[in-house]
Amino acid sequence: MASRIQAHLLLGPISTFSTRPPFETAQWQPPVDIYELDDRLLIQVEVPGLQMDDLELHFERGELRVEGVRLRPPLPAPMRAARVEMIYGAFSRRIPLPDDARDDDIRASYDAGILQILVPRRTTAPERRRIEIS
Repeated sequence: MASRIQAHLLLGPISTFSTRPPFETAQWQPPVDIYELDDRLLIQVEVPGLQMDDLELHFERGELRVEGVRLRPPLPAPMRAARVEMIYGAFSRRIPLPDDARDDDIRASYDAGILQILVPRRTTAPERRRIEIS
């Protein structure tokens, strides 16, 4: 059976697998897509395998910060990892926002591994006023 698995995965002999502990935790950053509309930004953050309770979203000084943790699932006792490509552990992603972003009505939802954030934008330019010089 082992040779069939090796051939299928195109890997060398099982003894050549890395000896590092499986499922090491690492700091990582989820990928982000940002779309612009006249009146809002749509930000999508790819974070599969998380529950809503695993995510935090903060606004501070002109940027959004998405933080969370993806925990590795426990392995049954006789099972060993043969290949580990998924990243587990804490993550943090800072997303700078444009000057016209408003923080008063930011909305977020999470579905199917995608955190979707809507950030409203000012649709009118700030009023220009003259400042007296003394």
